[in-house]
Parts: sequence; C-alpha cells; structure tokens
Amino acid sequence: MGRVKDLLIVRGRNYAPSDVEQIWADATGQVGQVTSAAFQVDLDAGSHIVLLAEIERAQRHSPTLGADITALTQQVRRLALARLDLSISDIIITTPSTIPRTTSGKVRRAAAKQMLISGELPIMGGSGSLMRQLGIDKPGNQ
Repeated sequence: MGRVKDLLIVRGRNYAPSDVEQIWADATGQVGQVTSAAFQVDLDAGSHIVLLAEIERAQRHSPTLGADITALTQQVRRLALARLDLSISDIIITTPSTIPRTTSGKVRRAAAKQMLISGELPIMGGSGSLMRQLGIDKPGNQ
C-alpha cells in the first residue's frame, strides 16, 4: 500500500497514491517510469485530490499541447473513476524531470505538494479549481 502518510482519504476510503499515478502511466504509455505524483491538498474551500504529472519532452512544444492536455486529463479522470471509483479534482501538468525524487527514484510527494503550493513548479496546463485558488497560470489549458 505504500507509506501511510501519503494515503489519499476520500469519503472514508483509503487510496494508494501509486494507484492513481499508475493511471497516468497507463494513459500516457510511460509505464515503468515515475512521471507523476498524487497527493491531497486541503484548503479552506475544501479538499483536492491532485495528480501532478510530467508531460513528455516531445510534447512540450507541440502546437496541439492544449488539446493534448485536455484529452489526457479527461482520459485520466475516466480511468480513475472506472478503476478506483475515485474522482481526481485537479490534474496539473508540469515539465519533464520536475517532480522531486529521492536518490533511489521514489517520488517525494510531500515535496511536490509544497513546490506546487509555493508556486515553484513550471505549469504547462491542467484542469481543476486548485490552480485558480493558488493563483497559478495555466498556459496549456483550454
């Protein structure tokens, strides 16, 4: 199940962040690579289930980046509902090699969450209300 402190708790159910991260890997075909971090952000306005994900290098300058991000976020949400019965409130796309990892390659979810909240991450796009609440610009979002 992973580290207890990283669990996502929604309506009394526990979800392993790695299960949510696997959905991103399956949707993008980046299986076997750590390219996302799932965590929960609690703000005054409520709780957000966040999937922070890295876009592939080849897609960064695509003329269809906004549409690609929109399609990916929709696909990930559908897969999360179908597989886990989980609604991901926010999917935020960042640049490659941005999500912090340990020296052994494990995702540092708490560090990723802090970097997002403090505005330290380059954001390519995404969907959900958290970016608006944090005042994060989302250039890739339609």
